[in-house]
Amino acid sequence: MLSILPLNLSAPAPIAYTGTAHTPKPEVKFNSTVLTEDIITYFWEDNIEFGRASVIISANENTNFKGSVTRYFEIGLTDMGDIEVSGIISSLVYNGSEQKQLPTLTSDGVEMILDTDYTLTYSDDLVNAGTITITIRGINNYSGMKVIEYTITPLILTQASVVIEDIESQVFTGGAITPIPVIKYSNQNLILSQDYTLSYSNNTNVTNSATISISFTGNFAGSATKTFNISPKAIALDMVTGL
Repeated sequence: MLSILPLNLSAPAPIAYTGTAHTPKPEVKFNSTVLTEDIITYFWEDNIEFGRASVIISANENTNFKGSVTRYFEIGLTDMGDIEVSGIISSLVYNGSEQKQLPTLTSDGVEMILDTDYTLTYSDDLVNAGTITITIRGINNYSGMKVIEYTITPLILTQASVVIEDIESQVFTGGAITPIPVIKYSNQNLILSQDYTLSYSNNTNVTNSATISISFTGNFAGSATKTFNISPKAIALDMVTGL
């Protein structure tokens, strides 16, 4: 029988870490003939984790060859750019509470483990409407980083979903009258300029339909209106001159 040692072996290429066993089978040739697995058998060692792994090629019994040879290959760090991310809802609606989503990461179909394979860093504000950024950084057998985003969109408010307290009748002044209404949502007072803005119409002369237009903003969207009365001003003595 011939020794396997002088055989021509192709070198296994570097392989990215996946968390599963890697079993490359380098081609084995004698002269120009490729040896098949009825002639040789492959064995592997240290072939899961990042670092140096080996493939052992042994000649089968009752063939023209004997002995074994070992070839080494590298299991490299897997780049986070190649990782599949799922489990994130792209758009959530503001609800006044922190909305922190936890993504699921998989590498070649194998679920990765938080704080073992990767870390997560979130934007500071996870409550208010806006864009939330999650920065995923690979550790141990993974390298690089991946950034994903989701949004918190404003909650739409309507006339029916808020309570706008009645405004007491206003007295004619000769100028525009601009009372500020008390507006509540879910028993919480909304804040002028932060949660809503106001505009006025028909708010100078005596009327029972002076109108406040309310536009919700910030964490809210939508609109509502409120009317109020402007009553006549009583003529007073200090208004009389010339006598």
